[in-house]
Amino acid sequence: MDKTIGTMGARDEGAIGQFQGKTMSLVYCDEMTLYPESIIDMIDTRLSNPWSMGFASMNPSHPNHKVKQWIDMADAGDPNYYALQFTLDDNPFVDEDYKSRIRNSLSGVFYKRNYLGHWCLAEGSVYDFFDRKVHVVRRPPRAADYWIAAIDYG
Repeated sequence: MDKTIGTMGARDEGAIGQFQGKTMSLVYCDEMTLYPESIIDMIDTRLSNPWSMGFASMNPSHPNHKVKQWIDMADAGDPNYYALQFTLDDNPFVDEDYKSRIRNSLSGVFYKRNYLGHWCLAEGSVYDFFDRKVHVVRRPPRAADYWIAAIDYG
């Protein structure tokens, strides 16, 4: 039996036609958290043979991402899913100076996701210095002449 090996892009929703109608035995997706969810769902349905396998690499995204749900199923022991997590520090081929530069140049949600490998919400990414213990008070101080209240709707 002949196998066809192909390369397809998943940049946007319009790429879904490349995946429709195919039966895939093996698929590798790079930076899968950047794929539109419709394409992730389509790839999942194309792995229809009992021996079909999908592999993906990515940086973490928000904790409700479709791929994170698969990782959670692997962590829960579902035999159809397998997950490995690596951080930059796990790579012995990356220069220590580079690791240090990346470690020291990222902050907030970018540091948590792209360096620590945490699946976290972007909440607080703009004001990543916000500390509820410091910036929230039960009662305002009494010695103020006026008060300013602000809401950032994002």
